[in-house]
Amino acid sequence: MKNVDLMAVKKFHERLALQKAKVSKIGTILKQRRKELNLKQANVAQKIISVSHVSKIENNQTIPHPEILQLLMERLDLKEINIYYPENEVYLDEMMSAVFYESVDALNQMFEAHQTKNDISTQLLTEYHSAILNKDLTTTSTLSEKLKVIYRTFSHEEFIIWILGMMSEALLKHDYRYTIQISRVLNIDVLKKKIQKALFYRILYSAHMYLGAAHAANIYGVLLENEMVGLIHQKTLEMLKLTDRYYLIDTCAYTVKNFLVKDDYQQYLPEHHNLHALIQCELALKFHQPIPKVTPQQTFKDEWYYRLILFLAEHDGYDAESEFAEQNHFNAPFRSMYQLMQIKDPEQRVRFLKTDTLLMLIKHQESRFLVKFTDEIYEYLSTHSRYKEANAAKIRAEKTLSLPQ
Repeated sequence: MKNVDLMAVKKFHERLALQKAKVSKIGTILKQRRKELNLKQANVAQKIISVSHVSKIENNQTIPHPEILQLLMERLDLKEINIYYPENEVYLDEMMSAVFYESVDALNQMFEAHQTKNDISTQLLTEYHSAILNKDLTTTSTLSEKLKVIYRTFSHEEFIIWILGMMSEALLKHDYRYTIQISRVLNIDVLKKKIQKALFYRILYSAHMYLGAAHAANIYGVLLENEMVGLIHQKTLEMLKLTDRYYLIDTCAYTVKNFLVKDDYQQYLPEHHNLHALIQCELALKFHQPIPKVTPQQTFKDEWYYRLILFLAEHDGYDAESEFAEQNHFNAPFRSMYQLMQIKDPEQRVRFLKTDTLLMLIKHQESRFLVKFTDEIYEYLSTHSRYKEANAAKIRAEKTLSLPQ
């Protein structure tokens, strides 16, 4: 993903937040600006629209199309207007509902029904989120670049939807740290709608969980649970049930061992999300129980599945070669990690850890595997009096293994 200037985007959002009172009288702003410049309606309309059209806009009898509005703003030297289209608000709310409930069909039906009515930005945002839900990375990347060009024309609601989309896209591409960085553009106080907050917390919960930051994930899980009151989403509700359990596994093994149902860690149901399978295996390993047989359907082979395979390969000698024979957008970082795990020769590991592959792994994958390997490399280089290389490797690891501050 070619990253956007998040500092510039944040400043734009802060300006939008100051203007967030809905400006339905765009014409009034244009009229006031025209009079400030001592221009006539004919001067403003020239080669853009008719004078009568300008008059209707200024009298708030019609709302200009975004492209026309942009031209009028340029002529009047207006940098930004918080554009608010009343007819779009219901559509945008329904769109966010479809995104939250991951209903691609509902999103596509909305797009088809309103294609001729919506402005360009709303159409692009709809297509963008549809591509994300479909995990179509090629289309997602193309639309993302288009949206980065026009985001300064977004209304406040469209801006929020765009940022949530960028977070979802980064999560889809395993870029968990960038997901967290993007989230800091939004001031949570401006997310007034329950579904927006729930989606925001769900993405952050997932990003921190993928990074192995269980404590932070637990915090966002609690926030998500609070927002889920009154909402129904089976996948999210299942995830919430697992949040506290995962946190306990990570921090309070004694509590887990004594208070979980006796057979809880021995059961794995294919219809459950693979985070469930991961938890069952962690519990089994902690309590020296047989590892449950993992036989998910092909459609369940997502990030958690490949994370689980790596976990088993590391702790139980599981032969994962067939799982990584072909690369896809789910298993890419885990595939490279598996390759690293197979390297036994220290010199080869040193060479591997100097490649761009390491940067990709550190950026996308949880750090617990890499910490062990980088520590071993540091010890190996120090033992062989290669102190300059050892210190460089240590500094590099410390910089890249930390979450963004």
